[in-house]
Amino acid sequence: MTTNRTSQSILLAGASGVLGRHITRALTEAGHKVTGLGRSRENGIRADLMNRDALLRAVDGHHFDTVVHAATALRKPPMRDRDMYATDALRTEGTAHLVEAARATGARRFVVESMAFGYGYGDHGDRPLTEDGPFGPRGATPPLERHIAGMRTKERLAFEAEALDGIALRFGLFYGPGGTEALLPLLRRRQLPLPGDRGRVLPWVELTDAARAVVAAVERGRPGQAYNIADDTPMGFRAHVEAVARTFGLPKPVNVPLWLLKPMSYAHTVMSSRLRMSCAKAERELGWTPRYASSHEGARRAAADEPSLRPARPKRPTGADGRPPPCAARAGSRRRGRPRGGRGRAGPASGPAVGSGVRYGLDDAFAAVPAHTSPRTTASAPMMMLFHTTPASGLSPTIHGEMIIHIPRAHMAQLRPYMRSGARVKPSASRPIAIPMIRLWVTSAGWLVV
Repeated sequence: MTTNRTSQSILLAGASGVLGRHITRALTEAGHKVTGLGRSRENGIRADLMNRDALLRAVDGHHFDTVVHAATALRKPPMRDRDMYATDALRTEGTAHLVEAARATGARRFVVESMAFGYGYGDHGDRPLTEDGPFGPRGATPPLERHIAGMRTKERLAFEAEALDGIALRFGLFYGPGGTEALLPLLRRRQLPLPGDRGRVLPWVELTDAARAVVAAVERGRPGQAYNIADDTPMGFRAHVEAVARTFGLPKPVNVPLWLLKPMSYAHTVMSSRLRMSCAKAERELGWTPRYASSHEGARRAAADEPSLRPARPKRPTGADGRPPPCAARAGSRRRGRPRGGRGRAGPASGPAVGSGVRYGLDDAFAAVPAHTSPRTTASAPMMMLFHTTPASGLSPTIHGEMIIHIPRAHMAQLRPYMRSGARVKPSASRPIAIPMIRLWVTSAGWLVV
């Protein structure tokens, strides 16, 4: 085991990101001096990794012992393949530029953030993958090849860099302070639909554990080596989110068919994958083990350490005198779009015409449940609500304007379990269907406009 515990001067690319902030804290607590590199003002050296000349000018005259590459272009979880393209470029061109900058500063060690999906997306079975297996196989589709090529190239550039000791850390999916917060409002508003795991699992790692692994790689990593970094409990995507929901006392995510997420191509690929990793090498050579053995433990610790993560209860609306508004006023304000008729039957058409630009929000969706609906049905919420509008000729994609999903008529039967009990499922231009989490409309041709 190579050991270098002396205080080092470290240049951290991506210091202002979620992982970068944790790495900065961990390295500083270990006695190292950290200088951030990035475009924002909070970085000690301001430069864009994609601009080679500007980057080399920015580091001119500086000296560092180690350079850490943890930069991404992600501001929110990627949903579509195109959301990853800027990060793919940072992993290829950005890494090449940073290698030049590292050599210009006299650095001897180059540590890069890599990912478990560098082993490939898809079903890897139940056998834990080790660092000795193939990394960076060709992707099954052009977008996936673009993502995998980014991780493959990033590691290759680190390992083959002249006069630099390259080390790669292959992380599982991140969660924890700075990362988990994004899920809470979605869970609270029941706007996070997820498919069942059906035996699929993925590796996870808590962010402070990931930062500790970077410190271990800086001090004890073996040149030219990659290390898997994940906790001890592979978990399906839905199981992980449910663990977060339980910890924070929030509703579970809505259950939807996996095929319904196909328009969100990257999320669909991730949730279709099954992958386990062995971290024995990191334990043996880096002396690293996760403090949080599972998402359950990590989420509980995050909730205990960061009370601000707990979502505040919504305040009841009040009038000028501080009292709640009259019940009649509340009921009248939510009458729009309410279906009428007896239990389990669709009532006469009411509400705005299709194409009028009206968007049904979460409150409208719940208001659409008739008053005589059983409390269990009303509270369960992971089901679709049926709205009625006046007839119109077709639907315009500009109603919601984000994507169009084509659902063959044969698949319409699969929507039945998600419909309000007793409602009839019949594709019709005058019968839009809305889920509180994914807003969609069904046209006579079987198109869903989200």
